[in-house]
Amino acid sequence: MSKSKIGLIAPVLLISCGVAWLLSVLEVVPQIDWIWVIGLVSVGFLLMLVLGVDKVTVIVGPFLFLSAAFTVMRQTDLLGSELTFPLLAIALGTLLLIARCRCVPGPRWIMNDEAPNERADKEN
Repeated sequence: MSKSKIGLIAPVLLISCGVAWLLSVLEVVPQIDWIWVIGLVSVGFLLMLVLGVDKVTVIVGPFLFLSAAFTVMRQTDLLGSELTFPLLAIALGTLLLIARCRCVPGPRWIMNDEAPNERADKEN
């Protein structure tokens, strides 16, 4: 990712949090802990944006998105805590199965981290 795009992340996140906070104060949307919700979504999005789609980010990114959605639903009384955690467990298990598919590539940061001896053997 280029430096100019990385420099946009903090201002966009700050504007998003400010807008969500303002909408809560003006009672346009229900009182929700927007900093937590936007933080979860942002981390999930940034992981997938920076690292790409691989066996790790295909689990972590969507799990954080679901966690944010369930947080909003729980804070607006659309979903109780007794349902939130079992649903997250089911979602995590499903994401773990999806990550096992051959079409999902392994993470580059692990694949490129071979031991020095293994690289020397390949070169010879």
